[in-house]
Amino acid sequence: MEDTATLRTLPLLLFGAILALGSCATGAKRPPGYGGGIPRTGQTEDGRGDPTTDGAEVGAGGSRVVLVLGPGMARGLAHAGVLKALDAAGIKVGAILGSEIGALVGALYATRSTINEFEWSLLKLKSEIFARPSGSITALLGIGQKRAGIDAALESYFGESSIQDAKIPLRVLASSGDGGGPVIISRGRLAAALRAALAEESFFDPIEWEGYLTASAAGTKPYPVDEARELGIGPVIVVDVIPGENEQADPADERYHYRLRHAHTEALGELDQADLVLRPTLEGFGFRDFDRRNEIVFKGRQAVERRIAEIRRVASGGGATEGAD
Repeated sequence: MEDTATLRTLPLLLFGAILALGSCATGAKRPPGYGGGIPRTGQTEDGRGDPTTDGAEVGAGGSRVVLVLGPGMARGLAHAGVLKALDAAGIKVGAILGSEIGALVGALYATRSTINEFEWSLLKLKSEIFARPSGSITALLGIGQKRAGIDAALESYFGESSIQDAKIPLRVLASSGDGGGPVIISRGRLAAALRAALAEESFFDPIEWEGYLTASAAGTKPYPVDEARELGIGPVIVVDVIPGENEQADPADERYHYRLRHAHTEALGELDQADLVLRPTLEGFGFRDFDRRNEIVFKGRQAVERRIAEIRRVASGGGATEGAD
């Protein structure tokens, strides 16, 4: 039994050691795609980001909202329901900033031409892509199918596309292993940026992206609200799918659960700066319930429908009313 426990904890120890090594690198500089904040980004008529346009001017009409999509793995499929409901209501999304699964769902929406294409893409999010590794030593070390599954999925979705190719301005949140903490990835190869954003220790190994070790920022900065406001495009709406304080942790993902809960507590001040926070009702849904995709997506849609009048008011420049979902 002791040998088995040791094997199970070995990947976590290796993960910590890898990040520690990255933090000790001397003379490290962040790659061009990183930014401590987000540069103001405008938008052309076809919705593509235009760095030559003043973002404040784009957001002046108040007709577009900026979405911040947080972490939560399978629970984050609710982000898709939110996006579909906003689309159905005719509320335009001016930019998306995503952490972990929020980055992936946001990228799928931002790179698809129609809502139907977006929905088809969601069908490819199979549970086996995010499956816990088997008991073999190679799987426990994150070797083989564990990495190949997510990498193959991201290649299938995005190929060689860059973040700048998105039809809606897109920002991906990750964590730099050089000791720099959470960083915004605003350009570069999209599949690689998303792979870094998804590298939560309970699911995937950290990767080297543009010469720097990167991993998920879910446990350090789940909601880049300040950076979203800096865009100047429009009101900021956060979609929060982190379990509430009264939700029980699945023993298999207890460490991840409490990392998210701690990050959520630390982010309360930043959440207060959002114009609106949507919290889909997700009690009973776990981090690995990708096979319950339709149910979770529906919960996201419900969260929008319950507060659609308030969302319209916020999108048009008015304030939100008190209370949460």
